[in-house]
Amino acid sequence: MKKPIIAVTPSVVDTFFRVARAYVEAIEVAGGIPFIVSYTDFGSIDDVVKLADGLLLTGGGDISSEFFNQPLHEKASDISILRDQFEIEYCKQFLEADKPVLGICRGAQLMGVACGGDLIQHMENHSQTEPRHEPTHRITIQKDSRLYDIFKTETMKVNSIHHQAVLGLGENIIASAFAEDGTIEGIEVKNKHFGIGVQWHPEGMFKHHEIQLEIFKQFILSTKGES
Repeated sequence: MKKPIIAVTPSVVDTFFRVARAYVEAIEVAGGIPFIVSYTDFGSIDDVVKLADGLLLTGGGDISSEFFNQPLHEKASDISILRDQFEIEYCKQFLEADKPVLGICRGAQLMGVACGGDLIQHMENHSQTEPRHEPTHRITIQKDSRLYDIFKTETMKVNSIHHQAVLGLGENIIASAFAEDGTIEGIEVKNKHFGIGVQWHPEGMFKHHEIQLEIFKQFILSTKGES
């Protein structure tokens, strides 16, 4: 049986497109074939949507506030307008085609912005000093959500490596998980086969905490219409 092809968005670092190996490995272990998209030609996005079975929006630098109508925070960093523009368009087109979209950390925030929401631009005490694979805080998952269907639990400990977060929810977006301080940790796009964003980094945890692989497994299964 053909393995699903997953489009993966990279970071922009100087003159390079870069993707952490953990994203690629998680997709491969879950049964997909990752390929890295580019940010060079908006006209090619339609071809990528036709080719790929799903989209993974990865973590990385901050999203420019020009895309959610706020003044830029003084602690915003590592912004790439080019990446923001392309990822927003990739996200919109994959969702419009009802092809599965998974957003991780920045990717969840990007999904929220692409759907008309806004962000907290800076928050303290959400970027752990412990190793990336270690869970450091507890989240609560809403029982009537896709995340609950995936993880089969209402509470779970996750890692935390961010200083931006989803704030206002756009049209057709619901919040499905929260940190103990109320920070949104999971969002879902209503009326789509699979549109989920998580604020933590499951790709950094799954080798040590196998439950975190479940979101990648269900993401891959959803590209086959099986989840």
